[in-house]
Amino acid sequence: ICLMRTGHLKGFIHQAVSDDEGRTWLKPRKLDLRGVDPDLIEMADGTLVCSVGWRVEYMKLADGTHRAVDWEGDGEPPPHRGTNYLAFSRDQGETWTQITPFPFEPHGPSLSTFYTTVCETSPGHLFVCYDIGSWGGQAVRYVAGREVEVSHSAS
Repeated sequence: ICLMRTGHLKGFIHQAVSDDEGRTWLKPRKLDLRGVDPDLIEMADGTLVCSVGWRVEYMKLADGTHRAVDWEGDGEPPPHRGTNYLAFSRDQGETWTQITPFPFEPHGPSLSTFYTTVCETSPGHLFVCYDIGSWGGQAVRYVAGREVEVSHSAS
């Protein structure tokens, strides 16, 4: 399975599948996930995990404030826009559920490139890394991480 970014800041994630160790691939299909730089792992129990960030483009207004300009849909943008999130698949990528946003720390800057990476540190325990700061020369810039314990509800 390969997850790939498409488009600019608000592009959908697409998924392609190979049954011959990557020699040939089925046509990619659009997922109900958006973001940049998806990272994909398989946990010890077979669950697939995708970490991805949905970047927000800001426009500086005349009064010096910023407004997000990446949402073109009707109504309010989805709640996970402008943050990083995890998505899970328990059926080898057929469906992606438990799309879980994880916001930035309250003490940190609110800007990021929204690139993430994830690894399983022990069965059922993930460590997710992401950056804080701006790609435009902001003085404060660092890599942050957090542990996530994964539990599955009975279905």
